[in-house]
Amino acid sequence: MNSFNLIPIYIINTTFFSLIVSLIFPELKICHFQWLSIDYLPSLLPCEFLEQFSLAPFLSLLQLPDQENTQVWTEAKALFDKNYLMASERLSCRYLRQF
Repeated sequence: MNSFNLIPIYIINTTFFSLIVSLIFPELKICHFQWLSIDYLPSLLPCEFLEQFSLAPFLSLLQLPDQENTQVWTEAKALFDKNYLMASERLSCRYLRQF
């Protein structure tokens, strides 16, 4: 497993030739998922782009402690709640309904 993987929910890296990893959680009795990870993306981009890209969310991350009063975080939460509700209504996965 990649030690830089902050959310270690899969142990297989994707490649140019195998772009999608299928995830099945039989012990949780939930739906089959397909995961598209772009582990190789940083190797394709110029350094300047990566520096600019990493700085882009910096101001929003600084506002995270005050997320209830910050526009970017209240809008993100509203969008998450809307999409979560839509997904939980469309999918018959017990896993989604546990949260």
